[in-house]
Amino acid sequence: MASWEYPKHKEFPKLPEDLSSIDPSDKQAVLDAREAFIRERWIKVMETKLMRKQLRFRIGIRVYEEEELPWLMNKLELQYDSDK
Repeated sequence: MASWEYPKHKEFPKLPEDLSSIDPSDKQAVLDAREAFIRERWIKVMETKLMRKQLRFRIGIRVYEEEELPWLMNKLELQYDSDK
């Protein structure tokens, strides 16, 4: 039997910290930066949705594992504060 391995994930270029470094006349660089920005925002939105779903699930079952609830709430607050 062959051993199973996780597939390799596609690596995307990171969004530059300073968007003013992108030359506006370079259309491809502008499109790449826009795509990277949209991808990062989408990931944050999906993470927030998953955390909210877990939080609702934990609260819905009367939170038997109380040690996980503060961790999820703290992470959700940090996510919300960083989006402002």
